[in-house]
Amino acid sequence: MIRIAVAGYGYWGPKVARNIAVARECELAAICDPSMSRLVLTHRAHAGLHLATEWQSVLATGDLVAIAAAEKAVA
Repeated sequence: MIRIAVAGYGYWGPKVARNIAVARECELAAICDPSMSRLVLTHRAHAGLHLATEWQSVLATGDLVAIAAAEKAVA
């Protein structure tokens, strides 16, 4: 099983997360977004995932295979 995290839950994030969640041999493991309001939406759509506002927290889980960047990086 390929465990994947999604970085960014803005416009593209929900679409990327949905596609990962239904893909064979893939597991949506975590979602990271700096906005708490976006994470509330995430929890409604994907309950039980690791949610974080900091990407370092997602990496600390240690069992991810990939991270899908769904939004542009913000400095």
